[in-house]
Amino acid sequence: MDNQLPTFLDCEASSLSQISYPIEIGFSLPDGTVRAYLIRPEWDWSDWDFNAESVHGLSREEIMAHGLPADHVARLLNDALGGRVAYSDAPEFDGFWLERLYEASGVEMEFQLAHFDSLFPDLTPERIAAKSELARYGTPGRQHRAAHDVKFLQELYKLLRADHP
Repeated sequence: MDNQLPTFLDCEASSLSQISYPIEIGFSLPDGTVRAYLIRPEWDWSDWDFNAESVHGLSREEIMAHGLPADHVARLLNDALGGRVAYSDAPEFDGFWLERLYEASGVEMEFQLAHFDSLFPDLTPERIAAKSELARYGTPGRQHRAAHDVKFLQELYKLLRADHP
């Protein structure tokens, strides 16, 4: 039996506005390992929403102090995910923030992003949502942090796969 999992990805951001930018990216590897990196804002990334901060719990000061440069994170992502498909439960947002990251870094993205639901094309959104509630309870930690949200997607995948081999 194949114990490899799909790759999952999640971003946290400065806000949900058109000038927002990624502040944290988490992803998983096929063996289940989860990694997350804080991203130091580029000099021209000034957008900040304190409502978003209250959701993810990361302050601008924290990401300035502990974040990695955008080009460094882009290269780390390419090294880990190059040639793969990464699945997200919100690719319209995560894709936008990945574009911001790669545009700022001058590096080309070497992996693809797809919607989590595409892993289960035969399941209804309602069925996925029902299992999503169970997965939330099975995923300890703070919601809306990149590593936690990736672990949630892994748990949801396992629950759906168990019912739908």
